[in-house]
Amino acid sequence: MNFFNSHLGIYSKGKGVVTNPETQDKYYIKQNRLKGALNGDIVQIKVFYNKWKYPKAVIAKIIKRSKRLYVAIIYSKGKRKFASIYPYQAKQIVLKGVSNKSKDGDLVQIEILEWRENHKSAYGKVIRIISNCNDKLLDINYVYFKHSLNKFKNYTINKNEISSFQSIIDKESIKRIDLRDLYTITIDPRDAKDFDDAISIISKNNTIDLYIHIADVTSFVKYDSEIDRIARERANSYYLTERTIHMLPEQLSTYFCSLVPDKDRLAFTVKVTFDNELNITSSKIFESLIKSNKRLSYDQADEIMNCSDESDPYFVILNDLKHLTHSLKKSRLKSGGFEINKNEIAFNINQNGVPINTIKKSLMESHSIVEECMLLANKIAAMRMIKANKKYKIGVFRNHEAPNERNKSDLEGLFSFFLKEKISGTDSRMSEEINHFLNLFQSKDVYKVLGLLIMKKMQKAKYSTSPDNHFGLGFSNYTHFTSPIRRYADLLVHQIIKGNIRDSNSLYGLIELCNEGELKSQLCEREYKTLKGLRFLNSKLSNTYTGFILEFKGAKIFVHNPLSSLTGYILKRSLPKDKYILSKNRLVLTGISRGIKYKVGQKLKVKIDKVDFTSHEVCFYIPPKD
Repeated sequence: MNFFNSHLGIYSKGKGVVTNPETQDKYYIKQNRLKGALNGDIVQIKVFYNKWKYPKAVIAKIIKRSKRLYVAIIYSKGKRKFASIYPYQAKQIVLKGVSNKSKDGDLVQIEILEWRENHKSAYGKVIRIISNCNDKLLDINYVYFKHSLNKFKNYTINKNEISSFQSIIDKESIKRIDLRDLYTITIDPRDAKDFDDAISIISKNNTIDLYIHIADVTSFVKYDSEIDRIARERANSYYLTERTIHMLPEQLSTYFCSLVPDKDRLAFTVKVTFDNELNITSSKIFESLIKSNKRLSYDQADEIMNCSDESDPYFVILNDLKHLTHSLKKSRLKSGGFEINKNEIAFNINQNGVPINTIKKSLMESHSIVEECMLLANKIAAMRMIKANKKYKIGVFRNHEAPNERNKSDLEGLFSFFLKEKISGTDSRMSEEINHFLNLFQSKDVYKVLGLLIMKKMQKAKYSTSPDNHFGLGFSNYTHFTSPIRRYADLLVHQIIKGNIRDSNSLYGLIELCNEGELKSQLCEREYKTLKGLRFLNSKLSNTYTGFILEFKGAKIFVHNPLSSLTGYILKRSLPKDKYILSKNRLVLTGISRGIKYKVGQKLKVKIDKVDFTSHEVCFYIPPKD
């Protein structure tokens, strides 16, 4: 046995994670084994080996609580009031002296009065109400305060600094390669506020020149300046329906750095030349001066491509891009990348903050054009970073490990189950198998669930100082370069390529901030969408919904509802009375007496039993047939 101290992190379903500071080994602890420890607490960990000689970790004791003040949602059990800091917290917090003004569902700030470490519950009191349960901004405020976005240091930009931003453009313009004569377009969501990237293309008889222009943020944000330090603390921009939190000052994000139409803008341009067979013959990255001719939304770009008006220069540009990026994508997938198309949803929200309907965001041809151009630029930037830093051997790379053996085996079992044939792929063929499998179900309504199942078996991509392959894309070297307005990792890559960072010691800490910031940003956006999805379902409790079985776990059958994009559960005890046996591959649940079978991917008609805003879950049931 050995011991170490660690900060405790909590995953969305209550599972804890700790890291040995000496070995960097991670250990996972079930929610019911956390001994009342909460997210951010410093705990002492005891590591031992089970009978299979596999290392296991348990919490020996709580060394220090992370804080006494929390943001929480009030809920009731019987006559007592409790505070929910996050779903599945390991220690209940009983609220004392709650006034009649506080109601279930209110967002409040609480103070811990007594931790009562040897008991299941602590005592706390309400200090203030942040949002009442009917506040239209309740969900945004929950995310904002829970994840401490309110504690980000604010930018203070005065008139002199704003004048200096324009002066930088004027001064830098003189010494750059002037590309303002190129037809240049941006393609972004209709409601986009900042424009990181733009594209130009010139088709000749035997060659094609593709220009991918990326906002040159580093000309405005000097490394380790005040703006840079605030940006690295935020690490990402946060895009939520009622509120956007920019990584950079808004004046830079939406104007001076942004590649807005009809304005001279500083860019970092990736020029790629292709021969007549669309093979890359050369590439380079350089500082440029550009002027975007047109801002297009994704649907506008698709509309132009489909209009067949060859006299329209944008029709020619977009269709040349379409032809080229089709080839890039085909080559990428052939070399080992795989693709899971994610059709996301958006909510139409009424004046009370409740979604009244959902909008399916379908992937368009223009999405693929932009994606392939940005992937290529990121790949070339990674190669440039390696070449530029042979002496210092530093960089910021985006790595994605292949599935481990257990997950690889699960994927093969999934493929075999749906294809009714045995699949046993090698590591080199796994991405090929994924593409083949998904292509067979591309037009079927089970496609999204299969994509979710595959993604659950993938490792998480992360930033590192050295390149180590990107399994999902099939690239040996990859980085993030194309979004420096909204992502600090990209800003770091620009600084490194320009030679502004040569100290590898500071880079390790910065990369960890990027990984942590990315995770926080993903959690905020995911949690916000979950809350809106729950409110949408809660407003239509009597409806019948379509669900797809995602997995069987313990006493629950997890079911994905495409309309809300939420995954809820059905309690096994609500099924027709029988003894149910789960198959060895965990994909089929069978009732022994009646022979009723429930299979992963199966389409069901379900109704809502309850929507729980404390656990952020929805419980479904299968209504009896008429």
